[in-house]
Amino acid sequence: MAKQTKQRKTSGALKGILLSLNLLLVLATLISYIAPYINPEVFWIPAILGLAFPYLILLNVAFMLTWMIAGKWQLIFSLVTLLLGIPQMTLYIQFNEKYTEGIAQSGIKILSFNTHNLTQSPLPTSENPSKEAIFDYLDMEEAQIVCLQEFTTTGEQHLSEVRDLGKRLELPYHYLSNYYRGTLKKTNALITFSRWPVVNTGTLRDNRNKAFAVYTDIPLREADTVRIYNIHLESVNFQHKDYDFVRDITTPGHVEQDITQGSFSILKKLKEAYQKRVGQVDQLTGHMAQCPYPLILCGDFNVTPTSYSYHKISKGLKDTFRECGRGFASTFRSTLPISLRIDYILSDPSFSCCRHSTGKFSISDHFPVSAFILFPDGADSVK
Repeated sequence: MAKQTKQRKTSGALKGILLSLNLLLVLATLISYIAPYINPEVFWIPAILGLAFPYLILLNVAFMLTWMIAGKWQLIFSLVTLLLGIPQMTLYIQFNEKYTEGIAQSGIKILSFNTHNLTQSPLPTSENPSKEAIFDYLDMEEAQIVCLQEFTTTGEQHLSEVRDLGKRLELPYHYLSNYYRGTLKKTNALITFSRWPVVNTGTLRDNRNKAFAVYTDIPLREADTVRIYNIHLESVNFQHKDYDFVRDITTPGHVEQDITQGSFSILKKLKEAYQKRVGQVDQLTGHMAQCPYPLILCGDFNVTPTSYSYHKISKGLKDTFRECGRGFASTFRSTLPISLRIDYILSDPSFSCCRHSTGKFSISDHFPVSAFILFPDGADSVK
């Protein structure tokens, strides 16, 4: 009898601990839902929970199944939480119908790609085979507008290399802006290539004088000009030691670093990056509000869809993944144990999308994204 009483007490204690953890998880998940509406400069913790959104969802599923198998009513907590999160889940996974090839061929194909400086090694760009692999990929994709981030070439002929790539892609017009002014023998830039002439250009720089967006006005049809924004918001700037720390703490029996110090370093970098993006996003959205043309915006946002920056930028625009993407969206390839969607193509609501693709091209740490955009009355008259 005493043994049974002890077992019941132990079982009750474990149940209480499990329920407490479940309720903490539910609270964290609900906060992640409202993260897009909270300015990280005011309160930054929800931004971190928004980043962890996919994991929070998976943990809620695990808790719900655990309670279900045990036949306990407590499954209701995670079940309701998951139901409330369905709108946010559509930012990560879609089940749209497959596109029609004929329709896609009549659209304007736009491609965005963070090229990771055209290389993953410390070798100069001209000596690394990954650069040629990236150029081959871009050539194969046959996009009519290509927006590249972290495009880096070095040496006396660095600008000639940009022009040569434009010729190779049959995109003779381009506009680029180096991240920092004063670069003489190196291109380290945001660059947009176009099949059509560019009639107006500009660069947006933050309070550190760093370029985070370029825009090009392109007359796609005789009476229609479209503005293309190519953006690269503030990076977290993780170093190898940060990725090593995350690998260590997520590998059982492999912790070799101080957990407190490593966690503080990562949280500090995440906080600073989220807050720096706020100023960039405010400047960008203010500029977009004054745009006289329909716009297409693409690039590396460095944030997930459950973030303040994405919510503010995408307001009033169409996300091509949500419109016509399929499957689970992951555009960033890293050692972090989480799939991230941080590269986007957004369009004016008057446009429609008939295809969105994420290219599983593993040279860069990002995957390229592309979409076929249609005008309201079709793209047949595009020259």
